[in-house]
Amino acid sequence: MPGFAAPREVAFEAAVEDGLRAVADDVALMAANRWRAWILLVQRVPPSRALVDAVADRITSRFRRLGDERAHLVFGLGGTVTALGEVVTSYRQALLAARAALLLPGFGTLARWGELGPYELLLKLPPEDLLNASRVPALAAVDAEDTHDVLISPLSAFDHGGNIQRTADSLRVHRTTLYQRLKRIEQISGCSLDSGDDRLMPHLGLKLRVIAAAHRDHPNR
Repeated sequence: MPGFAAPREVAFEAAVEDGLRAVADDVALMAANRWRAWILLVQRVPPSRALVDAVADRITSRFRRLGDERAHLVFGLGGTVTALGEVVTSYRQALLAARAALLLPGFGTLARWGELGPYELLLKLPPEDLLNASRVPALAAVDAEDTHDVLISPLSAFDHGGNIQRTADSLRVHRTTLYQRLKRIEQISGCSLDSGDDRLMPHLGLKLRVIAAAHRDHPNR
């Protein structure tokens, strides 16, 4: 949330402080700087999902009361570590998770490291590399033929583990129609969807497209 006026910065810091009150019996440290905050939880056991959710909800609720009711806050949770020297690793993971929550609405407002799937690798790429890598020749060939977006959508089969029935159900088409479209994709792209390597390239290309589109829509994020 760049560009906060001073009152908003104060409201943001107050909201983060209020969120830490959800942590009752353990140590919680925070640092807030304009539109970002870092929270370090020091606990005997890993924090529960309920606790993390409570902290995030409390911060969001308090900030909206103090500032803008339409404000959009996002949170990233890094992995649990057991040594002080590993905190920086968790911090970097939390930054990437927050980036996922900011750019990819499917993760909601709180993204957790370890639950980002391939985006844990893809989000490490600089924006320029993401944009370049998203230009996959096989997908470009399909785009050139797919004037009504009926061919790209069957590639969601990758997200269903190749399960044709689930993919057909999600697209609301008959299995036979889906098979025909996938065969057409093979003919246009030159890829064999029976080959793991051939499937991997368009699958990663689609993931990269999602991130690249988010960067184009929000270049300052």
